[in-house]
Amino acid sequence: MRIRSMTSVATGCTLALLFAWSTAAPADAGCPINLWMADFRAIGSTHRFAEYVITLGLPSARFNRTYSVTFSAGADRGKEQTSFTMDGLRFDPEPSGDAGDAAILVILPAAGIRWVGISRVSDDGGTVTDCSATAPFELSNGLLGAFESFDDGSIDATSKPIVARLEGLQFIKLVPPDYPDQALDQNMQGEAQVIFTVHGDGSMSDYAVLRSTGFDLLDQEAVRTAKLVRISPARLPASLGGTPIDTKFVIVFTWALDQ
Repeated sequence: MRIRSMTSVATGCTLALLFAWSTAAPADAGCPINLWMADFRAIGSTHRFAEYVITLGLPSARFNRTYSVTFSAGADRGKEQTSFTMDGLRFDPEPSGDAGDAAILVILPAAGIRWVGISRVSDDGGTVTDCSATAPFELSNGLLGAFESFDDGSIDATSKPIVARLEGLQFIKLVPPDYPDQALDQNMQGEAQVIFTVHGDGSMSDYAVLRSTGFDLLDQEAVRTAKLVRISPARLPASLGGTPIDTKFVIVFTWALDQ
């Protein structure tokens, strides 16, 4: 599950297509890693453990490092319910070349998590950063509305959180949005967030506008373009069976007139 931002900037009849990252929550300038999204994916059938997928972003200048990231999470804002750490984390560069990201699966003994934040980041160069002041990502109703179940019968009910790096979830085909003539003529601008599901078999469905531009024409263009994008599905690591899984994905489309 990732957030990809595509921006159309128009000056007169000239259309320039730019690609840039967009954070889901404002990040503190001192924290090297951004938390793009957290998605409640599944609930256990035996112990009722909860699965979450968390997506992180990193500037390209830091690609060649390995990270340890400690998270905090809870049901109520500001009240930590649990914490967990992902060790040995490396990031994959994206097509734009100026950033990278990584997705991880977290299995928690506690369900009902509504927010996730980064509290500490360290790297193999010896740098340690306190990120506790970074704004947490709050799971939206759009991400909590539907979930699957998984067999957690082999997991000890008293076990600590299980954290694993997901594989796959790569862009296969990127498609920039058009700037409709009517939208240009009427000076329509704005940002649309389109959410959809990337299934384990590679198909995509359940497209919906998570955040509207305020203009139906631009929202419709956002959904149309999102349906043309192709993304490889996420897979569990080999240690957890390597099975492809369904994940949520958000693409952010921005239309702006260069004044």
